[in-house]
Amino acid sequence: MKKHIKIYRFEHPENGRGIFRNNLANSGVCDNIDERHADFNVPEMDGVDLYKDDLEWFCAYKSKEDVKAWIKLEEFKHLLKLGFQLKELVVTNYQEGFHQVIFTKDSIQNTKYITQYSTL
Repeated sequence: MKKHIKIYRFEHPENGRGIFRNNLANSGVCDNIDERHADFNVPEMDGVDLYKDDLEWFCAYKSKEDVKAWIKLEEFKHLLKLGFQLKELVVTNYQEGFHQVIFTKDSIQNTKYITQYSTL
């Protein structure tokens, strides 16, 4: 049996993209998200390979604590208002970097939706 891990991803249900690949996130109260993540390495600089095995890889946070460190309460609320969902995922095909993890969507074993910041 493959080892699995639990990870956290903001994603918009309309297009399956995360907050950094959607123009929706960079509006209003969320303007500081990109600025705060300036020191957050892009996947290529974080020790993961976005082209490994010629698969489509997606970025996620490694823990609840990471989500809270990088996304503040007001930003969380605003992202939900914009239609983003925070998903707690259990995945089996992943690569861990220093700041983040990347995974393939076909390896998702379980999905839980987090709707309250207090449950992080």
